Amino acid sequence: MKLFARSIATVSAGLVALTFLSACAQSSSSEVDGVVVDAAGSPLSRCAIEVVVVDAPPYPEISQVTGEDGEFSWTLPDGLYDIVAHCGGEPGRERVQVPSESELRITVQQ
Repeated sequence: MKLFARSIATVSAGLVALTFLSACAQSSSSEVDGVVVDAAGSPLSRCAIEVVVVDAPPYPEISQVTGEDGEFSWTLPDGLYDIVAHCGGEPGRERVQVPSESELRITVQQ
């Protein structure tokens, strides 16, 4: 009887894993492009960009840094996110629904 119960538990765990993997494989992702600017509209380089999941699958990458042109690009699973820019002053924050057709513009107060 113990062997039967162990077999059922193993099969159940396998089904749960397959369901999870199937759900992950079916979710799509899209690229989110943006630029971080100051109050005057000038691009800001070397700002930390953080993705905060609002309503989406968990996302493992924590942050990245803007380029010299203030731009960033991130591939995210479809869902709702807050994109936060940290540049030394008050952080800028924009909410985005992925997929998105427009480029984000995050203004940071320095």
